[in-house]
Amino acid sequence: MAANFPSSLVDTSDTEKEEVARTTQVPSVHVDEAPVRLWHWIEALAIVTLGLTGYLIGAPLPSQPGKASANFLMGYIRFTHFAAGYVPLVGLLGRLDWALVGNHHARELFTLPIMQWAHWREVGAMAATSHPCRA
Repeated sequence: MAANFPSSLVDTSDTEKEEVARTTQVPSVHVDEAPVRLWHWIEALAIVTLGLTGYLIGAPLPSQPGKASANFLMGYIRFTHFAAGYVPLVGLLGRLDWALVGNHHARELFTLPIMQWAHWREVGAMAATSHPCRA
């Protein structure tokens, strides 16, 4: 009986094996193109940078010894904060441009699927699908 199931399912009960056998597998497909994924990662990095530098601006480091002209650390932190603040703006302009030239998934930035019946049918199908981890 164990030969019919992958090795990860050998230790499962018969009920769980029947549930897995009844479940239809849907292959995952990457619909976002590389520029959209790159944009998301750059935006995430900018948000983390803004958070860290904003914290350091709000709670500055202890004073550095020596002359102020020799220690410009807080100035560099402030500059990094302002530069990271412009990244989402430039990224948004690039994302708007890609929404015009990308595939139909990239154009969903302008056309939300909530007005299409197919979207709500898929939401209903996902909600009705029983998950093996649910009690």
